[in-house]
Amino acid sequence: MANLIYEGQLMKKGKINKAWKNRWCIISEINGDVYLQYYQSKIDNTLCGTIEFSQIYDIKVVHHSEYDLTFLGHIPTHIKLTNEIKTEQKYAFIIYTTKRKWIFSAFDPQNFNKWMVIFDKYIYNGILKKGWLEKRGEKNTAWKRRYFVLNQYKQLKYYQDDTLKKHLGTIQLNQVIKSELHKDKDYTFHLITDNRVWILASKTATNRREWVDVVNKWRKTTVHHMTFSLIDDVKETWDNYDVIPAKSVPLESVRESKSIDHLDLDRTEEEYKYNQMNKKKDINMGIHEEGEGHNGNGNVMEEWKCASCGQIYATMWPKCPGCLRSNTHYVYYVNE
Repeated sequence: MANLIYEGQLMKKGKINKAWKNRWCIISEINGDVYLQYYQSKIDNTLCGTIEFSQIYDIKVVHHSEYDLTFLGHIPTHIKLTNEIKTEQKYAFIIYTTKRKWIFSAFDPQNFNKWMVIFDKYIYNGILKKGWLEKRGEKNTAWKRRYFVLNQYKQLKYYQDDTLKKHLGTIQLNQVIKSELHKDKDYTFHLITDNRVWILASKTATNRREWVDVVNKWRKTTVHHMTFSLIDDVKETWDNYDVIPAKSVPLESVRESKSIDHLDLDRTEEEYKYNQMNKKKDINMGIHEEGEGHNGNGNVMEEWKCASCGQIYATMWPKCPGCLRSNTHYVYYVNE
């Protein structure tokens, strides 16, 4: 039985046909595993594709020239920027799996932030233990040093090194029947599944015991997934974000950055509220600066608001992705 975790509208870029298409996307938990499934639309529930979260090893945001430091600061720390592909589509991101890359895009910054938070939670958060182990290959039986990361979603992922840039594989704890201590090498232990025996070795007996204990504990644990919907007014908190200091970090240094200083969150929240107050003032007074555009030269940015559901989008849609009503979008000016 499927348990809903998250759902909402995204655009997806085709693998062969490169056109962007609207898709209704649902993240759900099925028998302990998490999946992203995308459908033709919210009304037409024809399944178009499925992504297994256990196969996801990274997610990156596609850089766009119109992103400012405030927007970039809202992206969770683990999710980096990339120039790997070029697209005019704003709010695009790439999901990397062991089989292929998937390219999606949100409709507006608010929904983009919500999707990033949920992806960050289910891909990167909940790390229980990490560190170096040696692994013996299944076919090439040589020992190789790998960096292992165990998360609370019962995934033991291993990488080439501790930068976590190159994902090499995942051991699903749901599939581990038992663990055993062995003497293939000093401080060796086996994780036994129906399809394979994973042979790992630690540097010390203490470290081996720590790994075996945490693996045994979590392979027997039932994971409870939080359920909520993108259509609901999901509360966003500043606790979800690491914010980039606007004065000290140039835009170019944000790309592929591994460590970012934190901005004072109280001051940032006050500035956010102040900008929102000024936005309402400008809209009420009809103030729009001459020569403004999306390049940051003016104080006002043109977006599109739905007269029916009130959602704001970066582009005008003939049919609103939020309420699915036609011809409801009108020009809406907001402060940058």
